[in-house]
Amino acid sequence: MSLAARILTPSDEPQLREFLLAHRDVSLFLLNNLQSSGIVAGNLPYQGQYWGAFEQGRMVGVVAHYWQGMVLPSAPRGLEHIAPLLAEQADRPVQGIIGDRAQVDWLGDYFQVQRWRMDNPEPLYTLDLQQLQVPTALRDGELSVRLATPADEDWLVEWRIVYAGETMAEPDNAETRRRARALMQQEIPSGHLFVLCRSGEPVAMSGFNAQAAQTVQIGGVFTPQEQRGRGYGRAVVAGSLLLAREQGVQRSVLFTGHDNIAAQRAYESLGYQRSGEFGMKLLDEPLFAERFPTP
Repeated sequence: MSLAARILTPSDEPQLREFLLAHRDVSLFLLNNLQSSGIVAGNLPYQGQYWGAFEQGRMVGVVAHYWQGMVLPSAPRGLEHIAPLLAEQADRPVQGIIGDRAQVDWLGDYFQVQRWRMDNPEPLYTLDLQQLQVPTALRDGELSVRLATPADEDWLVEWRIVYAGETMAEPDNAETRRRARALMQQEIPSGHLFVLCRSGEPVAMSGFNAQAAQTVQIGGVFTPQEQRGRGYGRAVVAGSLLLAREQGVQRSVLFTGHDNIAAQRAYESLGYQRSGEFGMKLLDEPLFAERFPTP
C-alpha cells in the first residue's frame, strides 16, 4: 500500500506519542522534546517541526527538526516520503542528524552532503534497571553520587568544554564556552546532572540527556584526564541510575563510540547490552535544508 507524508500539527500529538513509545530506544530525544514542548515550531528549547509518514491513516515514520537545527529521524518506514518535505519546509538551518544509524546515513546520502565535521556511528546499549550491576566502590561507600548544584557551575563548565572538544571536536572558543555555560545553567536545576565524589572531591560527571516513559538516556559522561582508568565513569553512571530507579525509572539507553572499547566494557559491566546502531552527523557549516542538492 502507498504511503503519504505531511507536516504534523498539535492534533497529531497522541498518535505521535504512541508511535515514538513503540520505538522508544531510538526515540528518547524525540519523546523528551515532545513531552517538554508539544508540537510547536519555534526557537525555544525542545520546540521543532515534525513530519510523519502514514499508511491508511496509521503513522509509520517521523522526522523532527528542532530549535537548535538538529534533524532526528525515527522512521523505519516512509523516510523517502518525508525527506522531500523536510527539504521544502524546514524553517531553520540544519546543523546535523542524530538517530538510528541506517536512517541517519540515508538522509545524509539523500541530501548529498560531501563533508561532515563529525560522522560517528555508535553502538546503542539498553539496560533494564533491575539488572543494574553496582560497582563495589559505590556499593561500599568509597564513592558517592549526588546531584550537581549551582555552586558546581564554574568547574562543570570547564569539564563540559573539554568533553565537547573530545566528543564533538568543538574548539575551545567564546561560542563553545557560551554554550557550555548555558547548558550547565539549564541542566543543574533540571535534576538531571550528577557528580561522582571520592572523599568529597568531584572526580566525574554524568547526566540524562533525555527522559520519558520511565526511561533515561545517559549522556555527558566525563572523567578528567588525571582521574581516568579508575572506574569513575561506570560508577557515576551507576549512581545516577540508582537515584533514578528510586524515582520509578525502569530502563536506560545510551550510545558510545565504536572505538571507545574501554567505555563499552564499562557499560557492559553494569549490565548494558548492545541492541543496535546509533548515528550522529554534524555539519561544518549550518545549511538550510532547501539548499541541499537533491537527486
